[in-house]
Amino acid sequence: MWLVANDIIIGVTIGSFLINNSEYVANILLKDYLDHYTIENLVSMIEWLMGWPAGLKLNSELDKFLGELFLWSIDLWK
Repeated sequence: MWLVANDIIIGVTIGSFLINNSEYVANILLKDYLDHYTIENLVSMIEWLMGWPAGLKLNSELDKFLGELFLWSIDLWK
């Protein structure tokens, strides 16, 4: 019985916090996490691929062109 009451109390508390602070949660926390996990990681992977990834020598002119194109499109998307 105690576990059920504890779950209800914690659920109501967290739910009321999220309802009262929905702007903060949506605008700041989610934006920061989405920026970090989508944009920043994608940019770092593209920059890694523009060099010699894992010791593989790729077509340097092509990977530089495509890398800059994708980085530009990500900047435009932000």
